[in-house]
Amino acid sequence: MNETIETDETEAKMAQLMGTVAPPCELDMGSLQKYREYESNVTRWKKILSDQYRRECAQEFVGEVIRTPIADGFAEYIVVSARPLRVVHLDVGDGWNAPRPWIRGLRHEDVAEMIAVEKSIARAMAKNRVGTD
Repeated sequence: MNETIETDETEAKMAQLMGTVAPPCELDMGSLQKYREYESNVTRWKKILSDQYRRECAQEFVGEVIRTPIADGFAEYIVVSARPLRVVHLDVGDGWNAPRPWIRGLRHEDVAEMIAVEKSIARAMAKNRVGTD
């Protein structure tokens, strides 16, 4: 009986993949302009999705995008619940998925660190863009 309780408690702490969503546009690598349009559309879509999840659940991290390197790109997920930790796969770009054990192994602390790193990179890139156009 104790074993079942321990398994249930462990599973409750594991991150859960709640499905996959795709943007309402398709990747077109036909030209740099088409790729930039796709990137712009995906950025807007992620913002809309993020706002929607934040309206539905007022927990920390909800609406934040996390990603992990896979092959020649990234697997991207959006946090839809912090406790319990639940994510939805974002089928963008090449649509890479992280292995299920990676998702199950995600901890609250891991997500906090990933978000902090992404925000730090975004700030650094924004700082470097100033006056370079």
